[in-house]
Amino acid sequence: MMYFFIFIFILILIIIILYTILLYKFPGLFLQKDNIRYDKTDLVGSYNFLDTDEVRDVKEKIIKITSASCQSEISRNSVMSTIGIPLYVDGANKHLYNIRKDRYNQLLEQNFGWIYQKLLKKLEYITDKRCKYVDELSLPGFHVFKAGSWLGSGWSVASLHVDKQFDYIQGYNNLDKTDVFSFTVGITLPKKSGLYIYNCTENDINVGYWPFYTYFKNKPRYKVYYEVGKLYFHDGLHYHMISEFDSKNTDRITLQGHGIWNKDKNEYIIYW
Repeated sequence: MMYFFIFIFILILIIIILYTILLYKFPGLFLQKDNIRYDKTDLVGSYNFLDTDEVRDVKEKIIKITSASCQSEISRNSVMSTIGIPLYVDGANKHLYNIRKDRYNQLLEQNFGWIYQKLLKKLEYITDKRCKYVDELSLPGFHVFKAGSWLGSGWSVASLHVDKQFDYIQGYNNLDKTDVFSFTVGITLPKKSGLYIYNCTENDINVGYWPFYTYFKNKPRYKVYYEVGKLYFHDGLHYHMISEFDSKNTDRITLQGHGIWNKDKNEYIIYW
């Protein structure tokens, strides 16, 4: 009998641990669906960026550089791959980041150089400030969320977060971490592809909330549906997460990047 109670205790403990992990890692699974708002929100701007022919060109290049012979797509987990080196994933290991960053910057520049020039002009139009790429950081790259994964099958298995990858930036003494932005360009978008975003930042959350997700449980969240070729722009400091999508065969591919204000140069540094 004692062994039975020990077994039950261990089983309950395991369930509690797994539940807690899920709460923190995939809070979208526990958030109500009846508080989603589909009306337009000022938290996210939408701009025309790539036309149909340009999108087709990007898709063809992506197919080419992710072929078996090139092996230029990096698998991050069962849900996501990247073409490029995002600082939020690779920034913790500075040595490895620098090696990979140089290789992929060259690859991306060779295949998508025209996009990067066009992107700077668009971001300068949106911000009305000068924008610049720097050798020390990775170029904006591509997220590839896999079809047929849990996320691609309608499960909201994504992290609720703010974009603070700028904490990994080194070598700059006068960056303004309050003057930042994030952007996404739709390349291949299965049904329901988009973004959830909340009208709250880290400053709004009472530290007494535990688990973390309970703060958002009854908060309205906005669903922004993405369209192919459009650029979506937000400050990155409001809590957000990728939405689930519906696709068994088509990957969800977007161009991603960030900007941060460099006070010394009076310009935005554009990176991923």
